[in-house]
Amino acid sequence: MVARFFLTMKNTTRIFLATALLFLGTATLKANPAAASEKVEANQVTEISLVSSKPYANPFIEVELDAVVTRPDGKQLRVPAFWAGGNDWKFRYASELTGIHSWKTECKDASNTGLHGISGTIEIIPSTSDNPLYKHGPVRVSENKRHFEHADGTPFFWLGDTWWKALCKRLPWESK
Repeated sequence: MVARFFLTMKNTTRIFLATALLFLGTATLKANPAAASEKVEANQVTEISLVSSKPYANPFIEVELDAVVTRPDGKQLRVPAFWAGGNDWKFRYASELTGIHSWKTECKDASNTGLHGISGTIEIIPSTSDNPLYKHGPVRVSENKRHFEHADGTPFFWLGDTWWKALCKRLPWESK
């Protein structure tokens, strides 16, 4: 029925209608960027973009925006978002826990439909990287407070050096 109606319309009307539908579809994508789920490897950062439905004269003062992320284990994290210029806002998230992480935004200006109440999901999949920081997670102090380890418990060897000689007169600073 719709196809028959579309074919009987004049070319100008069809072009106008197709353009209007394309514009409406684009506006919907910008207003609701969470329509598609993000997929990222464990311990790597994903950046979620949001578009404000209204401009602000001073976004640093007028807007407070957080994303409340619920991990697969039920723990909730409050992730602050930042202004990226114009009407663009973003927040970044990384996790070592694989599975579906859901998020929902909370904005101080609840009337802003582009920033408040937007929700989505992030699927964290196992890392395929050879980088130990991606494979084993960030470094932390062990439970017994005697050494460093990765988030998954793998030991982390810390090798550091101090230039004690740089603190005395034996190291000349002038080039010769």
